[in-house]
Amino acid sequence: MPIKSPKTDPIFFLLPNLFTTGNLFFGALGIYMVLEGRIQHACFCVIAATIFDIFDGRIARLVGTETPFGTEYDSLCDLVSFGVMPGVLLYHWAFSDFGRMGWTLIFVYIACGALRLARFGAHSKSGIIEKNYFKGLPIPAAANFFAGLILFCQDLKITALPKPLLTFTILFIGYLMVSNIPFRSLKNQIVLKQQRFNQLVILVIVGIFVLLNIETNLFLTIFFYIFANLLIFLIHSLKKIKATS
Repeated sequence: MPIKSPKTDPIFFLLPNLFTTGNLFFGALGIYMVLEGRIQHACFCVIAATIFDIFDGRIARLVGTETPFGTEYDSLCDLVSFGVMPGVLLYHWAFSDFGRMGWTLIFVYIACGALRLARFGAHSKSGIIEKNYFKGLPIPAAANFFAGLILFCQDLKITALPKPLLTFTILFIGYLMVSNIPFRSLKNQIVLKQQRFNQLVILVIVGIFVLLNIETNLFLTIFFYIFANLLIFLIHSLKKIKATS
């Protein structure tokens, strides 16, 4: 009987897709939790889906089984877990009394997430993806921003945010997803060993910080990630303007 190589053994093709399915499971579970009125549990479903989303691609690269099917399946699951589910969560948390206007606002967020994923998929096929940066805010970061915001408000006993402020935030996050602003990738490893070790240390420190008080620190971490990348982009843009003037 011939011995199967790791790359031809079906289990190595199945394993990454199982993690992707775990992502989808928590996305669907999150929607169920929202419909049951368990908002906090739905927020934790976003976090759980993110963990599975991080590891499915890493496992596929580790065993050398990245496939077009896996890429498409991952995008579809991401749309459910980080697009539709957070949209339903936001609607029930803050906009259920806005009726059609509330649903329209949530649809804009979901549509921006879908466009973000479609662009990423198209760029992946054409081979023009920058390994260390994302073009536009990644949809998992957007979903975790709002999940963290809800947990943050609940932890501080804030029952509601001003509707105009929350509306602007949703539209702004949606814009960031479809923008060309570069956001640092935390999923891809840097080639140099010393840099990779430093990155690992930073991620461990950030992980410990979040776990110390996940209800508050998750939001602060995602907020800092977005703010820092926007600040870097602004500084580089100003430098380019000065150089050409």
